[in-house]
Order: sequence, then C-alpha cells, then structure tokens
Amino acid sequence: MTGDWRERDQEDYLLGREFEKREYQQASETWDHDHCDFCWKKFCQAGTEVAAAVPGCLTEGFVTLDGDHWVCEVCFFDFRFKYKLRLRGNPEVRE
Repeated sequence: MTGDWRERDQEDYLLGREFEKREYQQASETWDHDHCDFCWKKFCQAGTEVAAAVPGCLTEGFVTLDGDHWVCEVCFFDFRFKYKLRLRGNPEVRE
C-alpha cells in the first residue's frame, strides 16, 4: 500500500489483468452504472437519464475483458505499473 486512498486490495482481483478501452454500455435497465474500481467515479451510458442526472459521469474507460471491472483513465495510468495492468493491443502500456 502506498497510502493512496484509492487502494483497497485491488491486487487480489486486478493484478496483471488485461483491459480494453470501451464506451460504457449499461448491462440492463436495472443495472445502469458501474464505478471505477479505484476512485469510485461513476460510469454511465451516454444519452441516458443517468448520464444526464449525474454531473461528470464517465461514458468511457478501461474495462477487463470479461466486463466485470471498470477503471477510469486517470486511475488506469496512475496504477498501471504497480498492478501490471495491460492494455489489449497496446504493447507500450504493457511495460
């Protein structure tokens, strides 16, 4: 731990995971948002009521290939080396 408030044992489920950059699509009518696994910023689908109601809602970010974990751009680049986060198709981010 570095003392960064955003860290909460993410190494247990994010260490070495591969991500891709993607627009957020809500999973269903009842599951309309997700959160960054580090800073908890909200991801919403563009053009929806949720996106209109939540100022600063993110409409794209980095997601694990299974779609289970979202990370905002700031946190992805802040923690990519520590957690060995990999970006699909982009070898320069893998180092």
